[in-house]
Amino acid sequence: MPVAGWYQDPENSLNLRWWDGIQWTQSVQPAAQAAPPAYVAPAAPVQHAPVYTPQQQYPVQASAYPAQFAATQQFQPYPAASVWKPPQGLALSATLLGAIGIALGWGIPFFGLVLGAVGLVLGLVALSKANAAPNGVDPARTGKTLAIWGVALSGSALVVGVFAFIVWAGINA
Repeated sequence: MPVAGWYQDPENSLNLRWWDGIQWTQSVQPAAQAAPPAYVAPAAPVQHAPVYTPQQQYPVQASAYPAQFAATQQFQPYPAASVWKPPQGLALSATLLGAIGIALGWGIPFFGLVLGAVGLVLGLVALSKANAAPNGVDPARTGKTLAIWGVALSGSALVVGVFAFIVWAGINA
């Protein structure tokens, strides 16, 4: 509740009425007219920041903001939201390299090592990009699942390549 004091009269805006902290009283007095503020010249010239003018503005829908702002506000979408693309090509490449690396890594350890390492890097980049998806993007369309498969298969290909290389080195020693 407001503290006791003189407030604008709810019945007549030209008067002030006393609020005792609980209820309005019968004490009324005319509201003082505020004098216009006197002009004071600045001591030094004021430097203003440059005004940002976007290249393209988009009108705001009336339901997005309260009524007093809806007609006047303009906004510019975040640049990241308009240029983000799902990393499905990277994720698919990592998955294929991992699968091929597992298949070839048993017979030729060098392929398992190289394909697994390249696929792991591509899969981690794809996973990072999928995690950076803007809010509101359907999770099924981010490519995250395929990126996780790529990381898992490429990591497995790398392990197979290392294991096969150790076995190959032991046989040829």
